[in-house]
Amino acid sequence: MKTVTMNKRNKVEAPEEFKAEGVIAFQVVEFVISYFGNEIVTEHDTKIMTDGSQYVIGGCGFIKDGYKVD
Repeated sequence: MKTVTMNKRNKVEAPEEFKAEGVIAFQVVEFVISYFGNEIVTEHDTKIMTDGSQYVIGGCGFIKDGYKVD
């Protein structure tokens, strides 16, 4: 079984060129993944959109690019 815990870090306001694309801020999120008795910790940059939704930039084998952070 796989469970994911998220720990959000500080937000940084996006530069003007990203705001034109709908991105208002960036934030690093730490993901702690419990996967069949093992614990994997990975950190990813995320972008926060004007509607409040937040998405992973890049990703890895456990957290995919574009993963929506709740």
